[in-house]
Order: sequence, then structure tokens, then C-alpha cells
Amino acid sequence: MNCCAVPDGTGVSGPIERSRAAGRWSVVLAAVAATAPALAQDTVTLYAPALESGRPGLGFAVSAVVGLQVWQTLRKAPSPNPAGVSFGDGVVIWDPITGGIDSHESAEVMARKANIGAQLVLWGKAYEFGDGVVVQLNLTLPRYHDFREQTPEIWRFAWHEGADTLEADLPSRRYSFEPIVLERSVVERYSRPDAIALHSRADGGTEVGRLGGRFLALRTGPDAVYVRSAQGREGWVHLPDLAGNRSEVVDFVSAMLRIYRADWDGARALLARVVDSPAAPTSLRLDAALLSARAGLRAGMPPAAMVAEMERAASLSPYARRGALYEAMARITAEASQHRCPRAERLGALEQWLDGRTVVFAADDRWLQDWRQALAAGRDACP
Repeated sequence: MNCCAVPDGTGVSGPIERSRAAGRWSVVLAAVAATAPALAQDTVTLYAPALESGRPGLGFAVSAVVGLQVWQTLRKAPSPNPAGVSFGDGVVIWDPITGGIDSHESAEVMARKANIGAQLVLWGKAYEFGDGVVVQLNLTLPRYHDFREQTPEIWRFAWHEGADTLEADLPSRRYSFEPIVLERSVVERYSRPDAIALHSRADGGTEVGRLGGRFLALRTGPDAVYVRSAQGREGWVHLPDLAGNRSEVVDFVSAMLRIYRADWDGARALLARVVDSPAAPTSLRLDAALLSARAGLRAGMPPAAMVAEMERAASLSPYARRGALYEAMARITAEASQHRCPRAERLGALEQWLDGRTVVFAADDRWLQDWRQALAAGRDACP
């Protein structure tokens, strides 16, 4: 496996090529180059293999377009950026081969075996239905040792340094999105292996070549991405709205990438679109709302306001374990931020609050045990 990536000062990085040990395939990574002092060194990677499809080229074309739409949302730093913050490198890997991913379990296995350190896997299937094509996309977020120094997607709480830590994982690590129905014009455009055209201008222009199975994304426009193909051709790839409007799939996947990169304000902006989407199912809106409230706290929202937002989020599905768990994390975090020496009666109120919601937890739920240990640690936090 070889690797070379040096920021070239133009706002993009050079290509990084990786190949399987068997040499059966290779992919090109696209990362945003440093535009600020590098305070974050971790790389967060989305792996987007070609979708399973009966039409040659359609599965890769659809995954490439969705992946490019996600790639457009990556940013190296906030703007303005007076503190010189960096979110590290964000990477999207496209693969013209599906890799045989047909379940969340196989996606998790592939993330480990591919040896690319992918934290997110976007996979699925495109199948014919009537005179169109239905696209079923899934997002798998495997949890394994990926060599990052920081894992901001995990919510951790402790009363003070050295105390036992209470931890909340992501609301879910497996998502299956509502199907996208492709219009006939999109199906016809992407029905052959070299379907994606390169154009001379972002707003149109003449066709200057075809994308092929390997490419490097260089810079973005409003509705297009400038790329370089494996054959060295450069041009603009136009990104159609595959479902006739912007899909919550792109918003949610992009928001998850931002959470993994500790881009909290950026995550909130995208999660709000999911929460407000009438097409998004309640379960997805719930997770988006919970994550948005937590991102708000990390972005500087006052703890009391964060608790109120988390309470509203949890009310979207009152009997969901993850809603009660995240609201409990919000309440204990807010208590610690306001009272370094929590009073016994306030800790008792927290315990009573969650005791009233234990119906959503299994009797032997380990997290409830950790919660009670955290409350006990709070009682011992000060003399």
C-alpha cells in the first residue's frame, strides 16, 4: 500500500492511492487541505462502494454522485476562524466494486478488512421498479480501533479528571434510509459503465471526457465538483438531485462526518435539515435532534438551553431508550457545569428523574448501572 498526500496550497490535497493486497482494485481519496494551523490530526473516512445493481455502471454512478454530494460538505475549518481551529482531514473513498456488502454486519467486516480506517460505510442497492430505479441506501458506523487519537462522536462525562467516566455511544450505528426513486432521465444517464460525463464548465459547457472508476475530487461549485480522472482528464461533474430534491441521506451522512470531525456548528446546520424534513421518518428525526442538541452543547450553547432542546428531542419518541439516555447525559452534564460540588438533593432529583423512565431500559442494562455509579461519584466529588 502506498500513500502520498501533501497540501498544495490551493485548498485541496494531492491524491492518496490505496489498493487491496490482492491488487484487485484501487481507489482515490479526496481530502480538504490545511487552511489553518493543524490542531486536529485525525482523518475521518467515508467508504462508498458501488451499489449492488443489475444495470452495468448504475450502482457506481449513483454511489459516486451521492459520495460527491457528501464530499461537498467537508470543510477544513470554520469560517471565520479567529482561533485557528482545524477539523483535520475528511476523506471520501469511492470503489467501483461493491465488495459484497449486503448487510450491516458485512459492512462492519469490510471496514476492518479494507484497512482504510473507514469510520462510515455508505452502501446499498439500486434495483429496477417499474420504469425507474429504486435506491436503498444504508449507513454503517462500525466501532473498532481505527487509530484515531480523539473520538468526539462518543459522549463522555466525568465529575472531574481521574473520576469514573459515564459514556454514551451514538444513538445508533446502523441506519437504513427511506428509498430514493430515480427518475427515468437519471436512469438513462447512468445506465452504462462510463456514464458520468466531465464538462468544461460548472454551469454546463461541452463534454470533455468521462469519469471512469477512479478519480480525485479537487474543488466544489454550487451544483458540481471539479475532478481529475485516472486518465488525467479534468472537468466538472454535474450533481443532479437524484430524488428530485435534496435527500436527507446526504444531510445526515454529512452531519455524521462533521460530528466525527468535531465540526459542531456545521453538524447542527445539517441536522436541522433532517429534523425539519417531512420525508424523514421519526426514528431518523429523533437521532438527528438528539445529536443536534449534543452538538449545540459542544458548540457553546448554555447547558440549560441544551437540556431544554434535548428534552424536546427526546419527546419525539418518549419510549425510545436512546432518547432517555441522551437526555440523562444532558441533565448530568448541565448539573456538573453549574455545581462543581453537587448537592445531595440535586443528585437525588436526577436519580428520581431517570427512575421514572427506566421502563425504556432492560432490567440488566449496564448503562443504568454506570449512571448510578456516576451519581455516587458526584456525591463523593467534594468533601
